[in-house]
Amino acid sequence: MLEKFFIYRDIKSGNLTIEEKAVVDPIPRGSDINRLSDDVFRLIYSVTYSKEEIESAVGNGRSSLIATIRNRNFFPIKIYCEAIADAIIRVFNNNETSEELFFDARDLFIKPQKE
Repeated sequence: MLEKFFIYRDIKSGNLTIEEKAVVDPIPRGSDINRLSDDVFRLIYSVTYSKEEIESAVGNGRSSLIATIRNRNFFPIKIYCEAIADAIIRVFNNNETSEELFFDARDLFIKPQKE
């Protein structure tokens, strides 16, 4: 499964939104997945957190942030959630407005080769 997580912070309110998108329709074999257009991704879930909630969780560390962003309907696997948490921390610490993460589930099954 190919997924994108778009993390953005509203400038006025400071609230943080995470959108989870995935490719749900078949794509042609041999397609360069790094060059897929945004229109092949479909919104799966969107959640917004208050500025205060996220700032508090960021201040309490990565584990607290992960516990805060996960909920009944939004529960990414650990490796994705850690990357999302790191992106949120970067957005808040660097006073940025957004970050986008891309994941290919096939990467989870590729074993590193021993040299």
